[in-house]
Amino acid sequence: AGLDWSDALAKTGYYSYGYSLLLVPIYWLIKAGMSVTMGYRIAVFYNAIFLCLSFCIATSIGKRIFAKSNEVLCQAVALLTILFLGNVSMSGYAWTEVYLTFMFWCCFYCIVRMSEEAEIKWILLTLLSAANLFAIHMRTIGVVLVVAVVIVWRILLNKDKDKIKKIVLIVISICILA
Repeated sequence: AGLDWSDALAKTGYYSYGYSLLLVPIYWLIKAGMSVTMGYRIAVFYNAIFLCLSFCIATSIGKRIFAKSNEVLCQAVALLTILFLGNVSMSGYAWTEVYLTFMFWCCFYCIVRMSEEAEIKWILLTLLSAANLFAIHMRTIGVVLVVAVVIVWRILLNKDKDKIKKIVLIVISICILA
C-alpha cells in the first residue's frame, strides 16, 4: 500500500509479506478516508471468513479420508478442530495466525486431492498453497519442504506415462516459486 514497514519487519524476522497482501485493500481504504478502527474490524472479519472456510475444507477432507464415517461425525470433528481455543482467541486480532491456519487447511486439501489423482492442477495448487504458507510465515519452511517431498514421491510412485513431464513441471515450478 506504499507504507514503509522496514522498522517493524526488522524486529519480526519470521513474518513475511503473505498476510499483508490481503491487508493492502484495507490500507487503501484507510488512505481514502476510512477510519483505522473500521479497517481493523474488516481485518478481524477476514478471520471469521477464514474460520468458516477452514470448517468447510476440514469437513471436505474428513469426508474424503473417512468416506465410510458418519457425515455428522466428520462435521463435528471439523467444528471442534476449527473452534480450537487458539483459533478462536486469535480470530479477534489482525494477526497472521488464522489466515495461516486457513492456508494449512488449503494445503492439506490439495495434498489429499493430489493423493487421489496426481493431476497437474492439484500438483500446482499444492505447490502454490505451500509457497503461500511460507509467504505468510517463515516458520512453515518445514511444511514446504515436506510438501515438495510428498509431491515428488507421489509422482515417482505413480505409474503415469507423463511422469517425466510432471517432474520437470514440478522442478520448474519450485524454482519459480523459490
